[in-house]
Amino acid sequence: MKEINIRTGEIHMNLSSGQFYVTADAMATLKDIGEAYQIFSSSDERHGRRLSMSYQPQTMLVAQEHVGDGEGEPVRVISKDQKQIRACLAFQELLDVIAEMEQEQAREIVPRSKPRRSRDER
Repeated sequence: MKEINIRTGEIHMNLSSGQFYVTADAMATLKDIGEAYQIFSSSDERHGRRLSMSYQPQTMLVAQEHVGDGEGEPVRVISKDQKQIRACLAFQELLDVIAEMEQEQAREIVPRSKPRRSRDER
């Protein structure tokens, strides 16, 4: 069984029942789960590194640091294991899809200002 430490969140307590629950940022918690299973690295994310496949001398997943307009420099090998490579790439795709969904939802929430009426309409 894997355990994670939720780094951000709030504890809420119902004083009448004595029950409590924790709320946490879903994306941050998902990333914590990815780290627990070694399919995500917050360090790579903080440093702006991206995942990339390398086929020389063998197939492996590497973290690349973006350098100028080029492809980027491999910083470290993440895995040579095909199963773990698939898991890392699938997890990254999931994070990308969720981030896109959150952006779309944030755009929908932004209140639109009402058009101003002209003096003739008042």
